[in-house]
Amino acid sequence: RRAIEIDPEDAYAYNNLGLLLENHRQDYNGAGKHYRKATEIDPNDANAHSNLGALLEDHRQDYDGAKAHYFKALKVDSNHSAARKNLNALLRREQQQQQQLAV
Repeated sequence: RRAIEIDPEDAYAYNNLGLLLENHRQDYNGAGKHYRKATEIDPNDANAHSNLGALLEDHRQDYDGAKAHYFKALKVDSNHSAARKNLNALLRREQQQQQQLAV
């Protein structure tokens, strides 16, 4: 929080605070708020988009929102491994669910 007080336009600090809140305090609302702020400050922050996508998928079941952020991360960095892995897994699950419904 101190880094944000010093420089309120530091997207990296917002992303890191989001990680701390999500992973150590299980404060998913606070984490989401900070990931979103990081993406507003720097729309080309692939890590923040990927982290927000994972939070939306894992803790909000907002799969469309998650996909949108994974795609944004990959648009910025086509080699972003976490965004690619998470997007592929999400798309596979959706495909399996569609196949099960078709039976």
